[in-house]
Amino acid sequence: MKISIIFLVILFGVDYVYGQRINGNIDRVENFASLTDIKFSESPDTKSPTELLPEAILSFYEAEWDKTLVLFQRLKRQNTQDLLPYFFEAMIPFWDYFFGGSDSDKAIEFLELSDIAIKLGEQQLESVPHDTSTILLLSGLHGYRSLVAAQEKRYRTAMSSGITGYSYTKTLMSMDNDDPNTLMGQGVFHYMMGSIPSEVRWMARLAGLSGDKQHGLMLLERAAMADSYVSNDARMFLAYLYERDQEYEKAKNHLSILAKKYPSNPIFVFNIARIYELQGKYHLANEFYTKVITLNSPAISDLRTLSEIRVSNLEINHLQ
Repeated sequence: MKISIIFLVILFGVDYVYGQRINGNIDRVENFASLTDIKFSESPDTKSPTELLPEAILSFYEAEWDKTLVLFQRLKRQNTQDLLPYFFEAMIPFWDYFFGGSDSDKAIEFLELSDIAIKLGEQQLESVPHDTSTILLLSGLHGYRSLVAAQEKRYRTAMSSGITGYSYTKTLMSMDNDDPNTLMGQGVFHYMMGSIPSEVRWMARLAGLSGDKQHGLMLLERAAMADSYVSNDARMFLAYLYERDQEYEKAKNHLSILAKKYPSNPIFVFNIARIYELQGKYHLANEFYTKVITLNSPAISDLRTLSEIRVSNLEINHLQ
């Protein structure tokens, strides 16, 4: 993924109309959400939201996404205005796309679901303009949309979401500079802006955009240390960005922490295998690819297929 793609948006002003964009009010949110219902029996909603929410978030990071959807559907039934279930439902195709192979269908699904969540969040801000939790989630959704849209060459969406997300992040800075969501939003933005090639960085400054790459990494490291589920996302981004900068040990350290914390999630194990392969440590790469195959997780099934291919290639080219 070309994080610095935003400079192309500034340079060319590419206009893209998102053909699948959903219009309408909150009623459309409920109608679309029904498409994600899991068609099997559920136990009665006997648990309170405070009991269901930690279980739902844990299942998300363990990549038990059928369970995640069921639990968040229950939470939505208990409170139709709660933004958090919509946020995490959008995160499932985002993780599948960003960490599992960049399938354009998953990008479209994420953009649609995040658009619904954003509409709900914006409606809530009209009633409570300074609600910190809503601003946090909107900042994250717009930031993730900018990354996916840039990868899919939807440059107008990428720039619009990036700027809107940063405007929410700046609002948060005036509330709590140490909030992990704020730190992550700022960190991603600073890294993106700091990665713009120097010869065109002046164009970004004309648009009022600037940032420092190392400062962005520092902010993300602080977010990764937080006692919050946000630390998981921060570690994933750090792993990706460190790999991009060929700092493989730093990338692997963050992935190893996540793999130990959520051993059933194949994303972390697969990316550790990739790092080992990039380092030329082929026996270790083979070991971790084999772990992905053994996990046989229904989440991101492509990772199992990719791991089988990588094991075969390693055995042919490096392990004989």
